Formats: sequence, C-alpha cells, structure tokens
Amino acid sequence: MAARSANAAKRTRNQAIMKNDSPKPQKTKIERAGKAAVRESESRYRRLFESAPDGILIVDAETGTIVDANPRFLAMLGYPLDEIAGKEIWRIHADAQSARRAFAGLLEKGFVRHNHLPLKKRDGQLAQVECVGIVYRDGKRKFAQCHFRDIDEQVRAVEALAERERRFRSMIENSYDAIALLNAAGNVVYASPAGVRITGFSMEERIGRSGFELVHPLDLENCRREFARLVQTPFESASLQYRTRHKNGAWIWVEVAATNLLDEPAVEAIVVNYRDITERRQAEAALAEAQKLQNLILESVGEGIHGLDSEGRIVFENEASLEMFGWEAKEMLGQNAHALTHHHRADGGVYPAEECPIHLTLRDGETRRVADEAFFRKDGSSFPVEYTCSAMKDDGTVTGVVVSFRDITERRRIEDEIREEKIFSDAIINSLPGTFYLFDEQGRFLRWNENFETVSGYSAEEIKRVGPLDFFEGQDKELIRQRIGQAFGESEAEVEAEFVSRDGSRTPYYFSGKRVELNGMTCLIGVGVDLTARRRAEQALIKSEKAYRDLFNNASDAILIFEPRDEIILQANATACRLYGFEYDEMIGKSLKSLTRNVDRGAAYINFFLRGEASSIFESAHFKKDGEEIAVLVNSSLIEYEGRQAVLALVRDVTDRKRAEEALKKSEARLSEAQRIAHLGNWEWNIPSNVVWWSDENYRIFGLRPGELELTLEGFLKTVHPEDRAMVADAVNRALQDGVSWSIHHRIILPDGGQRFIQERAVVEFDKNGRPARMAGTTLDVTDRKRAEENIQKQLGRLKALHEVDTAITGSFDTRTSLTVLLRRATTELGADAASVLLLSPNLNLLEFAAGYGFRTRAIEQSSLRADEGHAGRAVMQRSLVRIADLEERRQLFPRASLLADEKFVCYFGVPLISKGTVKGVLEIFHRSPLNPDPDWLDFLQTLADQAAIAVENAQLFSNLQQSNFELQHAYDATIEGWSRALDLRDKETEGHTQRVTNMAIRLGRKFGLSNEELRYVRWGGLLHDIGKMGVPDAILLKKEALTPEEMTRMKRHPAFAYEMLSPIRYLKNALDIPYCHHEKWDGTGYPRGLKGEQIPIPARIFAVVDVYDALTSDRPYRDKWEREEAISYIREQAGSRFDPDIVEMFLRMIEDDLAYGSPG
Repeated sequence: MAARSANAAKRTRNQAIMKNDSPKPQKTKIERAGKAAVRESESRYRRLFESAPDGILIVDAETGTIVDANPRFLAMLGYPLDEIAGKEIWRIHADAQSARRAFAGLLEKGFVRHNHLPLKKRDGQLAQVECVGIVYRDGKRKFAQCHFRDIDEQVRAVEALAERERRFRSMIENSYDAIALLNAAGNVVYASPAGVRITGFSMEERIGRSGFELVHPLDLENCRREFARLVQTPFESASLQYRTRHKNGAWIWVEVAATNLLDEPAVEAIVVNYRDITERRQAEAALAEAQKLQNLILESVGEGIHGLDSEGRIVFENEASLEMFGWEAKEMLGQNAHALTHHHRADGGVYPAEECPIHLTLRDGETRRVADEAFFRKDGSSFPVEYTCSAMKDDGTVTGVVVSFRDITERRRIEDEIREEKIFSDAIINSLPGTFYLFDEQGRFLRWNENFETVSGYSAEEIKRVGPLDFFEGQDKELIRQRIGQAFGESEAEVEAEFVSRDGSRTPYYFSGKRVELNGMTCLIGVGVDLTARRRAEQALIKSEKAYRDLFNNASDAILIFEPRDEIILQANATACRLYGFEYDEMIGKSLKSLTRNVDRGAAYINFFLRGEASSIFESAHFKKDGEEIAVLVNSSLIEYEGRQAVLALVRDVTDRKRAEEALKKSEARLSEAQRIAHLGNWEWNIPSNVVWWSDENYRIFGLRPGELELTLEGFLKTVHPEDRAMVADAVNRALQDGVSWSIHHRIILPDGGQRFIQERAVVEFDKNGRPARMAGTTLDVTDRKRAEENIQKQLGRLKALHEVDTAITGSFDTRTSLTVLLRRATTELGADAASVLLLSPNLNLLEFAAGYGFRTRAIEQSSLRADEGHAGRAVMQRSLVRIADLEERRQLFPRASLLADEKFVCYFGVPLISKGTVKGVLEIFHRSPLNPDPDWLDFLQTLADQAAIAVENAQLFSNLQQSNFELQHAYDATIEGWSRALDLRDKETEGHTQRVTNMAIRLGRKFGLSNEELRYVRWGGLLHDIGKMGVPDAILLKKEALTPEEMTRMKRHPAFAYEMLSPIRYLKNALDIPYCHHEKWDGTGYPRGLKGEQIPIPARIFAVVDVYDALTSDRPYRDKWEREEAISYIREQAGSRFDPDIVEMFLRMIEDDLAYGSPG
C-alpha cells in the first residue's frame, strides 16, 4: 500500500511539474549529464522522504492542497495517500479555522513551529503532534513542507508525571515521618510516637539511649562522621540513608534529614526527621535489575523479525532478518513471504501455503511457535530456523502477522558437539585407571565412573544413596571430612586414606579434589588412585637407585636439580656441565636465573608451577659460561630432594631447531608481505551499445594495452579462462535479468599464456522503462592472495606435521613407530612418493634399514650399505644434504639401483641424521618424477631430519636404560644362585633340595595370588633358606648321630644367623621371611621366635610345607625316602598344628593335579 501511495504521489507531482514544462531543444552532452545528476539527486531525496522517521507533507502554497505525504505521516493518521491528496491541509486539523490562520502565517513568515498541534486521524481520534513548517520554491511554484512528530506518548508522560506529583504531594502531607531530637553527645532526648511504627521501639525505650546504637555496623562510621560535621556548624542540615535495627532484629533502611538547632533556644537539639524506605530501596533494586535485564535483552537481540500484511506480503524486515536472507529491504518489501522464503520444507518437499503455520495464524489469529523448519536465502540455499508467529489485530480483525525467527544452524552444531563431547567425556572418565567422582556440598554423588562401582562394590543406585564418608572408617573418615571441607573452602585438597569396599576390603588410595561451579551448584570433582602398585614401585625404585644414578650422570640431556624459588642449583650431571661450560663445583650453588635470559617469570609463575597449574615443558634462552646464548627445551617436574621440595629439569639444546623455526617464521613473514600487495581496476559497460570502458589499471591486470582487445562483452569473455567462462556469462545474465549486484572469483588468460585470479564486483542500472542500461564494476587482482593462501596452507600443514611428529617422539620410545609417523608426514608435506630411514650401526659401520613409507615393494627393507657407500654413504661422510636429480644418470653410484628397479624412482634426496654432533643415520626421500624444491622445502626436509635424529636418540637412550636394569637384575639372581650352590656343596645330603623346594614354593605361591614381585622374593628366600647354617660348625651340621641338646640349640639358631647375615643387604630385606621363619609352626611351637598362626609370614608358611614334603620324599644317609602317600598323609595330619590348614589344602590339591596330569611334584 505504501509503495502504491508513493507512486501516486510521484505521478501527481510530475503532472504538476509537467504543466509548466515547454519543449526543449536537443540536449547537449553537458545538459544530459546535468539532468542525470538531477535525477540522481531526486532519487536520493525520494528515498530520504519515504524512509524519514517523521511525518512529512508537501502542500501547494497557493491553494493549501496536499500534494504528497510520506509513509510515516500516512501511518500516523491512518489515511491512504489517494484519500488525502488534493485535500486542503486545514481539513485534517482539529480546528480548521485556526489551522487556516496558521497556514497563512507560515506563508507570511516562511517558517513556523508548533509544539502542540492536534490533528484528526481517519478514525476520528486526535493525534498530538509537534510541527515545523517551511516554504520553498520549485521553479515558478511555491510549496510548503511540513514535518510532524507524534508526541502522544510525550503528552501522556507529562500528564502521568503531573498525576504522580499530585499523589506524591498528598502522600507527603499525610505521611507519618518520625522525628527525634538528639543532644550534642548524640543521645536521644525526644522521639515521636511515629518512631514506634518504624523501629518498633517506644519513646520510653529510646530516650536517653545513644542515637547510634541501632545503626548497622557498615553504616556507623558514615553516620558518626556526618553527625560530627553537623554539630560543628550551627543551623547546618544533612541528609543520608542508612540501615537501622528494628526491635524484631531485622535491618530496615531509613532516610534521615537532620538540622543543627542546638543554638536555637526553643529547641537546643539536633532535629532528625526520618522515614522507613526499606520497601523503596527494595523496589529500586528490583527496578534497576529489571532495567538491566531489559537492556541486556534489547542489546543482544539477534533474531530476524519480519512483518506480513493480511495477504502474506512483506511489509517490514529488521537488519538481522535482511542479513540472514541476503536481500536488501527494497527487494523484499511487497513480496509474498511464503513464495520468497518459505516455499519448500526442510526435506526438500514443496510446502503448500495453506499448510504453513504463518498462514494459519493469518487465518485464525492464534500465536504459533515452530521449532524446526527451513527458510530460503536469496542465493537459493536454506537454513534451519525456529520461529514464532503472532497476529496483528485491529478491533479483533487479523491485519497481519509478525514473525520472529532465528537461525539455529549454530545451535544445531553446538548441540551435536555437546552430544559428541558428552560421549567423549564419558569415554574418558570411564577409561581412567582410578576412580572418578563428583558430589555436591550435601555429599550427594552426581557423577562417577564405572571403575568407582567396580572398586566400591556398589551399584549405581546404591551409590546415589550413600555419601563420600561412607567409604572410610576410623581416623580416615575424620581426615576425609576435613579434606572435603578444605577443598570446598580453599578450592582444592588431597589426601591418602584406605578406601573400604562393600566387602570390607581396604585399599590404600590417593585422592585429590577441586572445587568447581556446575549449573549454579558448588561441587567437588576429583579422582582416586590406587596406591598399592605405587608403593611397590617405590620399593623397586629404591633398589634401582644406583642404576638410575648412573643414568643421571651419563644421560645425553643436561639434568639439573634446583631449589624452586631462587633456582639455586643443587645437583647437575656431567652433560649439564659440558652444555654450560662450567666445572661441577662451579655449577653447584649457582642460580639458574643467572644463566637464563627470560628470568622475569615472577613469583606468580612459580606459585602456579608449584600447584601444577603452569606448563612444565617450555622453551627458554640460556647463557653458557663464555656468554654464548643457546636455545633450550626445559622439561621440569617437582620432586623431593634430600628432604625438601626441588625441581628436576631436563634441559635439551634446541638451538639448531630454533634456527630452523626462525627460518620458517621469516618465510611466513614474506608470505604475509605478499598478501598486503593488491591492485584494483574498474570498468563500465554500456549495455545497449555493447561498449566497454576499462581503466588503465584494468589493462595492466589483463596484461593488455589499449586497442589490443575489442572492448565488448564478447571480447571480455574471450580473456576469461575457458573453464570459468560459462560461470561468468551466467553471472552477467542473472544480473541483467534479476537486477541484482554480483561478486565472483574467476581466472583470466594473459597474452603470454599465463593465468591470473581476479575478483569482479558489479551492479546494474536500469532506465526509466525498466530495461538494463549500464553495468559498472571493479576488478581486483587476487593472484598474489590466492598464491599466498596456498603457501600459508602448505606452511600450516607442515607445522601440524612437525607437531604430530614431536608428539609421536615424546609419546613413544619405539623407534619404528616414531619414524613411521615422521615418514608418512614427510611424504605428504613434501609431495614425495616414498621415504625411508637408514640407521648407522657404529660397531659394523653399516647403514641398515629402519623404517620406510610409500614403497610399492618391500625391497627397500633389504638395504644394508657401508657407511661410505652410495648416495646415503656420501650424506654420512659429508654430513650434508645429497641431492640426485636423475638416479639413472648416476646409476653407477647407486648400489641399490637393481634392488629398487621396480620402484621407478627418478630423483633422490639424502639428509644425515645428526644428534649432538654424532651421525645416527640418513633420511632418504624418493620421487618418481623430477622435483624442483624451493628453499622452504629444503628447510622443512632438514627440520624433519632433525626430528628423526631426536627420535633415534630418545629410543637408544631408553634401550640403554632397559639394558642396565636387566643386567642389574641378572647380577642379583646370579649372586643368590651362587650362594645357594655353595650351600649345597657344603651339605651333600641336601644337594638339589634347595632348587626343588624353591620351585615348588613359587608354584604354590602363585596359586595364592602372590604378585610377580612377591614371587621373586619367594625365589630368593627359598634359595637362601638354609644360609644360616653357615654359622653352624661342620661338626654339628655333618654329624650322623643324634645331636645333643646343646648341639640342637646351636642348630636351631641358624634362622637367626640367616637374619643377621641378610638383613644388612638392602635388596634382600623383603626375602628374609623364608630364611628367618620357615621353622615356625602354626601352633606356635616352632623357632626361633615362636610365632603363631598368621603372625608367620605367608611365604614362610608356604615354604614350611614344601620343605618338609621334599625332605620326606628324598633319600637321606640316615633313612630311606618315604612313599608319596605316606608323605601326603603326614602333611595332612600336621595341618592345624605344624602347618597352615589352608596352605596344606592348596598344596595337596596341587600334588593331586600333578599326579593326574603327570606334572613334576
């Protein structure tokens, strides 16, 4: 309707103007340009006129008739333009006679302003407006232009303000404010009865009391300060608000106005007038919060909103809506919304308008909310939306509908990500080796992992009904209670305690917890780690102390131990001394800060690190003794050293790698500079004449000079790349048909055959008949940007590759795994067909295959070359890159030519792997066509070689450590077995007995669930069980007759002798149970200590049974061996007296199995 009104007004004005026009001679070129400028100016004016926020009327000054009105004025009064055009202006005023006089005054003065002017709406109601009128001349005619602003809301606000003022005055006149009189000391000398209503205290309760005793502690200082100022200045007044205590104990807000009338004879007091403003303060706070919320809502509105009339045509679109659809407002207004944006369903099916919820609302006026449908953009693509459609009604009749919608693409993506993250987080939590838990301040479990259920023995439903303290007993329960309180109060806590499962079993655990805020709740999240294995590992670690000390001193990385605050070095290995150039004594006591360039990490960083919140792996710049600066990679962790907290740091010299990274950064900087350079040309196309004009820059971009190309549409299209020509032609045709602007990227062919990428933007202009007349556009050369983007993507890919390789190296000590990852990324990022690594064997002086990727056959795995043989050998000997552009031409220097004949390789690159000055091998790159690498390619190849050298170095270091541990363990076993054989040689009667009973004890111990670590001590104890007999004289030990009581006493001391001999040997302490206790008896009658029942260690109880059984079933000089059945019967009889009954039962079952299956018994 607005569009029709505007057109009618335009026709009326044009007709009025045309009446005074006379035929003009043929326009000159300058005149045509002037007319075009006038038309452009008129077009801009028309847009301003129609979009103005105020109502505007154009009136014929001679007749007073309305010539034109903008949409805002028509909407203000409710008139259509064709009804109001031609009517005298005073006909729409409430007082036509006064309006006629006012119009005459406007014509006389040329300007007039009315602050309050009543206009008649079409429905008869009055609209209060503010009016400004001016008179101007257009040619020979005079017109009046009046601007109207609707001030109905302003008038109503003024009236409401006056009403509120009247009510306020009435409230003041009828208020019950309280009055109190205070003397100069601040004591109450009078209190009005109204004070009882406000404070609850009677006049008698207040008189004589201090006026400050009821004041809130936070307001007391301010009250005393104001009172003191008031007392010092006669007739001074003060006002303030503060909290005071009601008699019922509640705090109320009062507003106080006080005046110093101490010098007034009739008063001689400080007069205090006060009122209860508690509700007002609460209302103000609520209002402020509501206003804050409203502002936040208004500022954050990102929803699209469009309005439709009763026919479903678009009458309004907000900016968010236009941005989502991709149209301009003028392209959408007046269009059928369903046909334009809602014509298909989300699944691609046609969407009949009669089934659309928006059209249903137009019919029945019901508000509808739709959760998941699709709207369509200008470019034809769709996007998912949720929307609400509400009817606009006039006297109950639906006049249109407002649709508020939002693009839920991002929400869908986030929901999908949340769903995937939930699955991922559940998988992580359930994969934790320990227990995971989350509970609130009331001790209710909110989340836990499957391992928690397994360890506790409780089901999920049972865990919901118990609290954290239910899994602990005794002192541990109180300790856990304290640590939970600490975590909720101080953010985090940790503790070690015994976790009690449902079956009563106890397991030592380390628990850590951290306070978190989840969904408005304060909770504690944490994990528990079973300490059983760790404690055993600690024992093993102590036994390996010497081996690790050797590793410390011989490690290839520098190792430093220093105090965390001042970084005073407490210990350093030989590698560290070599790296920094100091003697050992010079290093100890020196602050690491004196060797560090970036020492400004500060106390905050140290505190974060000590709490485990700062990274423990970082790069830094250090100084050597001679002042040389080196780049280092520091991997640090907190340890306990000599009874105090310290930092263990592994320092690796990465100067070479940093140089490579710097080279890469410089390359990226060059790319960034290239992106900055851009050139822009422009052009115009006269469509009817098919003539194109180019700027000089356009010619440069296309590599042409003026006159070398026919500047027509067809001539231009010939310069477009053949593959892009159809796309460009289609864009031009669509612009001509639809009148839309366009922007496309395409390629052009230069006269020398080269290519460039350009971006073209263009708009179409139409003549008064609606035919396309002119197209204007710009040409941007984006070739450099395109190439820069490609290079950036290549560099990003290489950085990702280096990160993946570094992760593989640090995460695994398996050489083949690390090298395979490296070779796979090398072939991808370098664009090579295959790659391999040959490692140098120093002892054999051979280069041998270690890993390969991308080969068609496995022939490469047979590679074995002398260190000076072939291209790989040359890389080793020259310690530099070897590049062979054509392998066939250098075939005589390639020993593996026949081996790799089926691979059809053309070029070769070999880079030595050098770590700490030592060649570790060669990285080889093969390609089946020529390669012309740039410097960045070669730099990246060198970086990969450095990474490969690190991987090999790490793997060799780990292998050496494993070998050292193996040799140490072997030494222990060999020593103990030597002692055992020495004992057998001394006592010929028991020769072979030791090995048999030891093996049987290990088998029986395994059936009782002893760990491999415990079984190792069983083995050592079994081999040395009679070592105490070395303290028994031969005369007693080898005596064939019965021993005397004194000799028997001496013989029974051999377990004690064993304890005295073995206890000082640290690594044998856990093996003492058998040598010391294997003669103890279940009923307590054994020796040397008379232990009883489970006081006897289980290894000794096991060994006692197998020791007696083997002795009975073996020949002795003083008796023949017993039959197996007799020995079994004896063992069974001794159960409960000499032997542990459970062990006897298990032992006899093992013997029966041996008999059944023929196993050794």
